[in-house]
Amino acid sequence: MNPPAGGRVVSGRDVRVLLGLGSAALLLTALVGAGYQPRPLVIVALAVAAVVVAAFPASPAPAAACVVAVFLLLSGDIGFTVWFVAVAALLHSVHVLAGLAEIIPAGARAEAGALAPTGRRWLQTQAATVPILVVLAAVLP
Repeated sequence: MNPPAGGRVVSGRDVRVLLGLGSAALLLTALVGAGYQPRPLVIVALAVAAVVVAAFPASPAPAAACVVAVFLLLSGDIGFTVWFVAVAALLHSVHVLAGLAEIIPAGARAEAGALAPTGRRWLQTQAATVPILVVLAAVLP
């Protein structure tokens, strides 16, 4: 099948790679933000979790990664900090990427322009929520 005649093309594999990287970043940020020292076995477990999330985006794996990240961050007893803001942004990124990976099969290609509305909504949501979280992080103990 030929690529679309328009602009740039995004493959389903590209979206899954971004989903895996986003999942690994989410879990690592939550782990470090909670004050835990990432040991080699934990890094391997994070990598395996990210691969599972990327391989099975329509499964409960992305939601489980998000829940684990939130529980990790809250278990650290460090309060509402910039780490929470970073985890919130990454959590939403994983959620959006999992949705895209579900609807774009791994072997398929889509025109990047078709994904522009989703990207704009993601940016609008981040622009609206992250400043609120930053203010809350500054105000709350």
